[in-house]
Amino acid sequence: MNSPLIDQCLIEELANSDSEIRSNALEKLEEWIKNTTTKKAISEETLKIISKGLYYTLWMQDKALLHEDLCDRIVIIHDLFKRAQEQVSYYFCLLSIIDQNILSIDKWRINKFLMLVRRIFRNIFNYVSKKNWNRSVCQKYIDMIDINILNTEEIKFSNVMISHIVSVFMDEFDKALNVVPSKPEEQFLWYTPFLKALENKNTSDYIFERITKEIFGGILLIIEMENSDDAEIERSSYHFPIVHISDSLFNIAKSDNVKSKRRKVLYNMVEKFKLVEKKYKQ
Repeated sequence: MNSPLIDQCLIEELANSDSEIRSNALEKLEEWIKNTTTKKAISEETLKIISKGLYYTLWMQDKALLHEDLCDRIVIIHDLFKRAQEQVSYYFCLLSIIDQNILSIDKWRINKFLMLVRRIFRNIFNYVSKKNWNRSVCQKYIDMIDINILNTEEIKFSNVMISHIVSVFMDEFDKALNVVPSKPEEQFLWYTPFLKALENKNTSDYIFERITKEIFGGILLIIEMENSDDAEIERSSYHFPIVHISDSLFNIAKSDNVKSKRRKVLYNMVEKFKLVEKKYKQ
């Protein structure tokens, strides 16, 4: 069965210089998706075309006050799709088109695209938390981060894009977990792509440093703050999988795949996790 095709004129209208034409095109796109996804699966190729049109819709929106609303509108299109694969592919296509252009986006426009990336991950966590962190639902997004972004064997995302994803991940994950907590073992699944990246020889030194600092250093910082005497600090409503993370970091550190310089960083991180583990159990 052939995948439904979208009208190229509609995509062109999404990038029109006239804001009213763009707004009408966005409404038409939403209706097209609603009607089409109930009948047939929308292919990744079509989702790439849609994502490109939406990229230029955001590009053409110069009014700063409307950036946030437009980002939110682009992001929640995800919820219109009836199939999990369509939803995941849609977000991957959006992230891909941003990555392809991120080094050429001027300083006046870059912030709205970085905002869109953050909102994508915010909605991922909001969506799966509403599904009570169902493992099969979560795994599709985890695989996207793992296989298609961090540890891909094909076309790689730029360090700039990966760095931004890493920087927003823990912040948005923490927010979602405080609203709908998940079990430590469920939570640990989300850290596995980053752990794999630490052992991956193809991971650049820059991304290695960003992951250790933003993801695992971020966890340590949250725990350290929560064990302080500051009464104003709001405590998390969930528990980190400290032992799982510590054991995984240790196994990676002793792996032959890891360079000596990175091994030292990882062992140091393991020691820090061992120390906070005692506080965490109190």
